[in-house]
Amino acid sequence: MTITTTEHTSVVIRANLAEAEGALAEFEKIEAGLAELRSKYDGVVFAVGTPKGMREAVAARTEIREPRYKTEHARKAGKAPVIALGKNIDGRAAYITEELFAIENPIHDQIEAENKRKARVEAERVAKIKARIQEIGDGATKAIGKPAIVIWAILETMKETQLDESFAEFKAEAEQAQAQAILRLNQLHADAVKAEADRAELAKLREEKEKREREEAEARKLNVAPAQVNAAEPATQEQSGMSGLPAPGAAPSSSASEPANGIFQTLATGPLVGPGSTSASALAEFTPREKARAILSAFKVDYGRDPEFSAITRAILYYFKENP
Repeated sequence: MTITTTEHTSVVIRANLAEAEGALAEFEKIEAGLAELRSKYDGVVFAVGTPKGMREAVAARTEIREPRYKTEHARKAGKAPVIALGKNIDGRAAYITEELFAIENPIHDQIEAENKRKARVEAERVAKIKARIQEIGDGATKAIGKPAIVIWAILETMKETQLDESFAEFKAEAEQAQAQAILRLNQLHADAVKAEADRAELAKLREEKEKREREEAEARKLNVAPAQVNAAEPATQEQSGMSGLPAPGAAPSSSASEPANGIFQTLATGPLVGPGSTSASALAEFTPREKARAILSAFKVDYGRDPEFSAITRAILYYFKENP
């Protein structure tokens, strides 16, 4: 019959226990004789100055020393197996623990891998939502420095953006970011409108000043009043048609972009916002304001449904709203 390591360890442990128990039994015997020795010799003064007294003292010491020597022997005899027992116990516990780890670790690894996967998925989910919230907040930042009409288009898009349940527990945070962005965009739009109005007024004043200076210079040459020079001037480009618009009946320039060709094709064939006429050749009859509205309307017809031009389409709608 083959004895395994585990069985051998168990045998050794039991043998060690038996030795330790034998030492304990010896202690109990010695301890039982303490009372007798104490009553017999405790406080006794021997007449060691006489031969008899010396013999009695030596005999008493020998009687007391014997159990003391036995106690020390029992201590050493009992401690050795206890120390061995401790080592055997440690060794057996280590073996059992190692075997249990061999069974447990694969399961533990599966649990830890799944927990890490869930943590990674959760971190990615939160990061994506946070990025969307950041994008909402950045909407106002991106509008800084843009024309008022572009800011208005961004603002309208921001207002129409619905914050659904995909924001989960961060929906309130997203709503707050959207509200703050709308407030900021409103302010940016108001500031842009004022700035553009100020620039337009400044340009108008500068144009009037330059016009007066031209009239005065021409008047000095002709030796007439400035008002007479103004009356004699031919119609300006602005009075005859918009800058960059093809002459009545002319085809668009070959260097024009494809979107521009589409617009002018619409101008030549489709309905326009303006008095009566629907052909490009009739644009000369329009005022500059009507021509601008016609071009914006044509753009809306050609590209109004194209997502790429949604911001421009909003700008067109804004123009029509502000300039009925």
